[in-house]
Amino acid sequence: MKMDVKHLKEENKFFVVLEGFEASLNYKLVNEKSLEIVNTMVPNRLRGKGIGKELILSVFNYAKTNNLSIIPSCPFAVKFIEMNRQFSIFCQQA
Repeated sequence: MKMDVKHLKEENKFFVVLEGFEASLNYKLVNEKSLEIVNTMVPNRLRGKGIGKELILSVFNYAKTNNLSIIPSCPFAVKFIEMNRQFSIFCQQA
């Protein structure tokens, strides 16, 4: 499934709208070098389609491009990193 993940920088949010529902990842800038993933929300109807993963990959791409480290605070982000250890090099502990 092709997803068009958008970034609302002024709201610290990545999101995608599918089937009329919005899935989102919210973050906060901790300082000029770090961002913290605080919430990932995928509506029940959209779960199991890889949307959360696409949101996480989008924030990792943004962080890498902007030389930011990531603090994974939300449970989904923590689980993603546990299952995809190659991303842990970009992370700080929450």
